[in-house]
Amino acid sequence: MTIGSSFSIAQQALQNSQYALNIVSNNIANMNTEGYSKQSAVFTALHGYSCYNWCSSGNNLKLGHGAELSSISRNRDQALDNYYRDQSADASFYNQIGSMASNIGNIMNEISGEGGLQSAFSEFFSVVAKLNGDPTNNAYRISFAQEAQDIANQFNQMANQLINARNESVGELGDLNSFQNSKAYLQMEELNKKFEQLAEINGQIAKSSSQTGSNASLLDQKDLLLDEISSIIPVTITQNENGTSNIYLGNINIIQGGDMKMRFTATQGTSYDEPVIFGIENADGSVFDSNINDLLTSGSLAAVGETSENGTLSYTSVLNDLNTLARAFAEAVNEIQTQTFTGEDGLEYTPMALQDGKLVPATEPIFEIPTPPDTFDAANIKVNQAILDNPANIAAAAVNIDPNAAPPGYDEAGIGNNLNSQRLLDLQSQKLDLLDKAGTGIGATLEDFLGSMITDIGTKISDINDKIAAQDDVVSQIEAQRSSLFGVNLDEELADLIKYQRAYEAAARVFNVASQVMQMMTTLGQ
Repeated sequence: MTIGSSFSIAQQALQNSQYALNIVSNNIANMNTEGYSKQSAVFTALHGYSCYNWCSSGNNLKLGHGAELSSISRNRDQALDNYYRDQSADASFYNQIGSMASNIGNIMNEISGEGGLQSAFSEFFSVVAKLNGDPTNNAYRISFAQEAQDIANQFNQMANQLINARNESVGELGDLNSFQNSKAYLQMEELNKKFEQLAEINGQIAKSSSQTGSNASLLDQKDLLLDEISSIIPVTITQNENGTSNIYLGNINIIQGGDMKMRFTATQGTSYDEPVIFGIENADGSVFDSNINDLLTSGSLAAVGETSENGTLSYTSVLNDLNTLARAFAEAVNEIQTQTFTGEDGLEYTPMALQDGKLVPATEPIFEIPTPPDTFDAANIKVNQAILDNPANIAAAAVNIDPNAAPPGYDEAGIGNNLNSQRLLDLQSQKLDLLDKAGTGIGATLEDFLGSMITDIGTKISDINDKIAAQDDVVSQIEAQRSSLFGVNLDEELADLIKYQRAYEAAARVFNVASQVMQMMTTLGQ
């Protein structure tokens, strides 16, 4: 029986080494497989058998009976995985915000760069200075109209870029098709698909666990999905004894094992202050919570909405600043162009255009007045076509019209005066009633407001980039820890190959020795 046991132990050891070598080979084959967790052989000693006093005076000794492959472990750490997923949600949020900030930064470069809005304002006031020195010069009037149009074009271009970027994020208000093709809506649908996949994999894991033990490949798929879901929304993940996972958003149970209890919804808001409203509905389609935006504190889904809300830095906040600047400029220029004003002598003066070489009261605004008239914005500002067609309509002069005098009631010698063009020139250093988002007059020149806007955006972008770098560094460190735990390391696999090869050779040697002893015993018994 002793020799027979040696045969059995050696044979089992040979099989164990073969199994272990197969596991090492599988690790190496999957070293580049996304989400794959390194597997290790777990061996357990078999219960020994009793050896009574016929082989020892100690009575009832237990002789070892070899080892068996009891399980195949996955090198995972749930606490480390959960920590990684929490930090990954923050990293995804900041990186999504960073993508928006990068777009805004590129647009802002068009303000301060060569040929940008700052340059356009400078060229405009340079031409105004020339017109002020020679009010009847038609070439200067043509240049004035062209430079005004250049400013309008700059505003239009930047505003449209911001609007297009915002629409890509959350769609255009009132346009359902645009909304359903937005990043916010598509990412919500992607999230629901991942929930469905997770519930399905959980079901397969539960079935596999009840029959033959958890399937390592299914567990890897599940963990990869959990990583992906955690980068989209902030979730709490718990594990069940059968290897399945549950997902919570706050206290809301989304996934319970193989059961998808909830699904996300997205509806379009009524303003860009809250352009998209995320909700949750029950499996039967009934509403569970119509607005869970407050629960989305991290993850890329929250950031998509943030890139469009009127927040600290967003497409909408920058667009609002551009609108404020465009409106203040257009309204100030139009007021100088057409409205009567009080001169330094206390008399009332009327801005005058030229018509057939004579002064006439100016009636055409420089910038086309939208309908309703208080909706000037960066996207719709444009020069009045009547000014472009006939620059003589530009009011460089201004005269006092005596209502008691016979028409035309003014001195034609005033054709060459520059009283009104001087007011246009003074606009460059004039503090306008520029309104911030709270509706408070901050009183700034066009140049100061524009410079402050660029500086403020640059500071916020820098702050966002710092947060991205810091959070990415945290995630990289955790990722390195996870990789060292469950990633395939060729040096480790090579060491295991040598170890199990030596174990196989030793087991084979034991088998051969036992065989020789058995043959010798057979020969002696003849």
